[in-house]
Amino acid sequence: MYETKPETAGLRSGFRQAKPPQRVECVSASVLYEGQRSCASLQREGARARRQTRTGYRQNFQSNDDEILAGKPLVIRWFVYIFAALCLCGIVPMAAAEWLIWFCDSFGCWWLPLVLLVAEVWFILHLIGRDVR
Repeated sequence: MYETKPETAGLRSGFRQAKPPQRVECVSASVLYEGQRSCASLQREGARARRQTRTGYRQNFQSNDDEILAGKPLVIRWFVYIFAALCLCGIVPMAAAEWLIWFCDSFGCWWLPLVLLVAEVWFILHLIGRDVR
């Protein structure tokens, strides 16, 4: 039904007439003169077109995309949204305070809230001191 042409518009103008991939030319950096060490990134203008293989912005820093909530599955996102809403309404903090009061009364740990308060104050001061530096 369809005839195969030797000059198809496929890989490098056809499979039979394909040329081997060209070797990328290595361009040497410009010669540094004495006292011009800060100009090390300057290169010849003719070499720019051959050296530039990709266009656009490229991120060179590492980022942890696992911490982004938008990329999580829908079920996990719903649990996070519900937990955040309960925290903002005050239900989760009240439940945590009630559990702490029950725990201290049951086991006689009257000193535990004081330890937690001191730890919280130390943590806040530690964060402030780290941001000041």
